[in-house]
Amino acid sequence: MNKAIKFGAVMGAAAAGTLGVMAVVNKPSDTNTLYIPAEVTGSGVVDGFGNELTSGNTYAMPTSVVYTATTRESATASEGITLSVKVTPANAADKSIDYAVNWKDETSEWATGKVVTDYVTLTPTADGSTVSTLKCLQEFGEQVIVTATSRQNPSISATCTVDFAQRVTGYTVKLGTTDIFASGEDYRCMFTLADTSNTGGEISASYTLNDVYTLGGEFTQRVELDPVNGVWNTGIIASDVIANAIGRSITFDKRLFQDYTVYYKADSSPNGLESAKLLRDCTDDELKDIFAKTDWSNLFLWTLKYTVTSTNGVQMTVSKRIGCMGYFVPPVMVSGLEFEEPNIIFKDVTNGANGN
Repeated sequence: MNKAIKFGAVMGAAAAGTLGVMAVVNKPSDTNTLYIPAEVTGSGVVDGFGNELTSGNTYAMPTSVVYTATTRESATASEGITLSVKVTPANAADKSIDYAVNWKDETSEWATGKVVTDYVTLTPTADGSTVSTLKCLQEFGEQVIVTATSRQNPSISATCTVDFAQRVTGYTVKLGTTDIFASGEDYRCMFTLADTSNTGGEISASYTLNDVYTLGGEFTQRVELDPVNGVWNTGIIASDVIANAIGRSITFDKRLFQDYTVYYKADSSPNGLESAKLLRDCTDDELKDIFAKTDWSNLFLWTLKYTVTSTNGVQMTVSKRIGCMGYFVPPVMVSGLEFEEPNIIFKDVTNGANGN
């Protein structure tokens, strides 16, 4: 489902300077907004208490069920959910049940002209059985009422309300202009040993919601940054934990060390970061020496976790590691031009020309 991100070689830039590790770098997406379809997490169906329901189990029929995904979208409830009606007393002569599925308000603007069983079905395992299978075939915008009625005594019935919740259908998280979830790979960028560069950028995020639902909610989003490596590891280590990084920038140049607390730890001594170098205090020569010793093949600074939550209980979380794949030392640029001052003595030959 994820769209592949483009890759470009760094050969052109490397030819002009010094490259720590030869690799490819993420290029910005061609689109201003790139939405990745949000995959269904869990079964996509819960009872009124928030308990997840899955195929292969039999549940007492609850008074309410909430879908956040259709049955075919679910990985664990794709066969529908099996529900059982409890008939009392236990020694009733005829426990047969008849079922009905209806719109709560068939005259509502959304439900008018729509057949309820095109959206929700309830199929008994046999005629009159107390056990049935509930499925959601499509998103729906009017509540569905499932009614179980005693065949022996039609005045006895029970109902279950079925809702479809508003949910996240797509999302994008960008670092600058690059959508970091557009590729299945972790996000890695070349570090440029310069005061500024055009790599990285501000973290932004957005999401889309379905517009057909019966149960709405208020949605919030956040982007967390959690350091990947512990203080016992060696190499370049980021130590900042950022609870919500939306609006913050990650730039892969020397600004990274000013904006965040990043260390170099030469060994795995048990004294935490006490013996580590704080990279914002290092000179360029010290940084070059550190970079030359660094294993860039597995340098990840943070795990970025994107979470969307809702008051109706819907939540999605995706994550990806953020790191560097090598470093690039830009060439020394021309800063000016000088001409040598003239130092020529001119002889006056005017008199000689007149014969004097």
